[in-house]
Amino acid sequence: MGHFNFQSLKLLQNEDMVLGLLEIKNTSEVCEGCTFGKHYRKSFPKEAKSRATTPLELVHTDMCGPMQTVTKAGNMYFLTFIDDCPRMCWIYFLRYKFEVFNVFKKFKSTVELQSGYKLKKLRSDGGGEYISNEFNRFCDEMRMERQLTVAYSPQQNTVAERKNRTIVEMAKSMMFEKSIPLEFWAEAVNTAICEKGYRLYNLVTGKVIVSRDVVFNEDASCDWNTQQESSVSVPLTEMVSEKEEEINDTTLMQAKNSAANDVLLEDSEEESTGIDHTQGAHDIDHTPLKYKSLTEVYERCNICIIEPETFEEAIRDESWKKAMEIELEMIEKNDTWELVKRPFEKPVVGVKWIYKVKLNLDGSVQKNKARLVA
Repeated sequence: MGHFNFQSLKLLQNEDMVLGLLEIKNTSEVCEGCTFGKHYRKSFPKEAKSRATTPLELVHTDMCGPMQTVTKAGNMYFLTFIDDCPRMCWIYFLRYKFEVFNVFKKFKSTVELQSGYKLKKLRSDGGGEYISNEFNRFCDEMRMERQLTVAYSPQQNTVAERKNRTIVEMAKSMMFEKSIPLEFWAEAVNTAICEKGYRLYNLVTGKVIVSRDVVFNEDASCDWNTQQESSVSVPLTEMVSEKEEEINDTTLMQAKNSAANDVLLEDSEEESTGIDHTQGAHDIDHTPLKYKSLTEVYERCNICIIEPETFEEAIRDESWKKAMEIELEMIEKNDTWELVKRPFEKPVVGVKWIYKVKLNLDGSVQKNKARLVA
């Protein structure tokens, strides 16, 4: 049966409040049954015992995702870094979890170069993206202290956890208020972090611009359900003129009659309208309706796309692995290389992989391109 704690039982015995209670001598004894049945989690301190006094002395980080809706650039996660001293926040958008290490290296080199300080401590949870072999090896080489939280204890990384929660709540509130499509969640997150300017999406051109001179109409909103595409793709093939369409329609109607009547009707139609079927070829216009400059294409790429920098990083992704296989097949097909014996006293030229994301005109990802160059 369950019972009072030993201190309360000792009090009952000393005050003779219970008849027949056995004598309790050791109040520090641990009751195994009560420990299993009544065990609870210890409370966490409401405030940190200490706080960093210099920039980059301690940096908090956490990843949020995956999101249910993928952005136009294919991102499903966002990663935050918060400096414990000024509480400045940096945010990055990722497609996969394994990109965390590569993004962290870029973040570290950037902030150290800009601030003149060295990153000394990094606090994060124990997720696989933070405790990989390459991540641990890099931190050891940089003599950086790692502070990993205990499993199922996000309270130990409360700065990053609360920051991510605040960002998500702000982004959701803005999107729900104006009925913004969920694929723009990264833009809403960016707006919740950046305060010196605004990213504006042009509904007509589909472009994104950044400006600080903005006037908001809080009472207006866009009906995204009725919004139509602003640009069309014009294939460089033969375009049928209106006259040819009329002829085709007339011919189709005539096909319901007999062959003799078809000939008579076609002759009559040609005589009455004076249309020459041979003129259709001269009416073909192969010119596209509109050319797009490279600047316009870049403006549509409104969310950053991170490309792999090393072979080890690219081989983890199936799309990049397929791109490298295609490149090797083309090299073998074109007989680019010839296997020969190594000449003496000659330097060997190494090769490396170059990775590039190819985009469509609307800014969406078309394919991943890999090149093996010397």
